[in-house]
Formats: sequence, C-alpha cells, structure tokens
Amino acid sequence: MCIRDRYTADRGQIQLAALGRQLAYEPNLEPVRTGPGGGLNGTFFLDIAKRCRTYGGVLWGRGIGSYRDLPDYALVSDNQGQTLDSLAWYTGLTHQWNTKWSTNLTVSEGTVSNLPGQSLDSIHRLQYFAVNLIWQPNPYAFAGAEYLWGSRENFGLDSSEANRFMVSFGFLLP
Repeated sequence: MCIRDRYTADRGQIQLAALGRQLAYEPNLEPVRTGPGGGLNGTFFLDIAKRCRTYGGVLWGRGIGSYRDLPDYALVSDNQGQTLDSLAWYTGLTHQWNTKWSTNLTVSEGTVSNLPGQSLDSIHRLQYFAVNLIWQPNPYAFAGAEYLWGSRENFGLDSSEANRFMVSFGFLLP
C-alpha cells in the first residue's frame, strides 16, 4: 500500500509518500515466514535558474532498502531473519549549457542498520558520485561521457572503492 501527496509550484515540486508492504522469507525446507515493512520517501526538484535544476530525495524505513539498492531483510541465524532499517538520500544538479550540451552531477548515500548475527560481508553503507557531459546534436541522437565513483562499507568494516569512466551513444525514436 502506498499513499502519496505532491505539491507543484511554478519552479518546482515536492512529493511525500508513505509505503507499507509485506515481506516473505522461506527458510530451508520450512514454511514461509512473513513480516511487515514500511517507510517514508520524500523527493523534490527546484528550477534554480532558467537552465539549472536541483533535485533530491530521502528514503527512511524498515524493510524498504531495495528501493535505493540496499537490502530489505537479513538472516540472523540459519532459520531466522529480520527486516532491516535503512536511511538513504541523494541530491543532484542538472545544468543545460546551451541547446546541445548538458551536465548532471549526482551524490548519494545509503546506510543499513545491521543486526547481530548478520554476515560480516553484509552491506552497511553505499556512497556514489557521478558527473557527466551530454551532447545532443539533434532531437534523436546523443553522446556522452561520465565519471562515476562508488564505495561500499560492509558490516564487518571492510570497505572498497571503484572508479569508472564510460562513454555512451544513443538514438531516440520519434
């Protein structure tokens, strides 16, 4: 079940939503177990100049981490699991340099409240940063380059980082 309310103004929008859901878990050769999950989500965008928009969002709740690439549920023993609390946010800025060139910058983080008994390699925190430059020479084609950085910290405090540079080309059908 989801309840949503949206407010729109001349230069922006804010949206709030509440979500309730049922999660299921099936231990090895045992009956399915279920439990509730739910939380809140808020998003916004604001046109801060004619060709510049900022946006963002926050997600908080129990058993809803998968809405921001985090786990919903964790095994805490061979036959028992529990829903996980999550808090995630993102923010960004899009700028249209002219009619053919644009840039997007995004930053995000998500954290899970891990439980005793979880595996030490379970996700605890994810962080992400991306910046790109897109060229759209006509309404039907684009090319772009993007740099991405991400990090992952596990429940056992092991962490790693990754960097990626990618180039893309696309065609938009009329």
